[in-house]
Amino acid sequence: MSCLSNHCSNGRDCRTSRYSLRHTANSLLIEAGEDPLAIAGSLGHADTRMMFERYGHLFDHTARRVADTANRIFDRLQAERRTTD
Repeated sequence: MSCLSNHCSNGRDCRTSRYSLRHTANSLLIEAGEDPLAIAGSLGHADTRMMFERYGHLFDHTARRVADTANRIFDRLQAERRTTD
């Protein structure tokens, strides 16, 4: 018996579906910064298209992280260029 089935069979009001648990788990993985392709695979999708359609709004926080990473890379490249010129 699954944990959810056990919880619901004990006379508790069970309005949580397996779908909502799956959605929550994957939303938390996105928020934690896990790899989108790996998350899509855990959902059973061959690519990330459907995942981005459903969960795309959760990736807003990653835009800042990507920009910060790009800035660090460009700063390092610029510093290396100054030392070789």
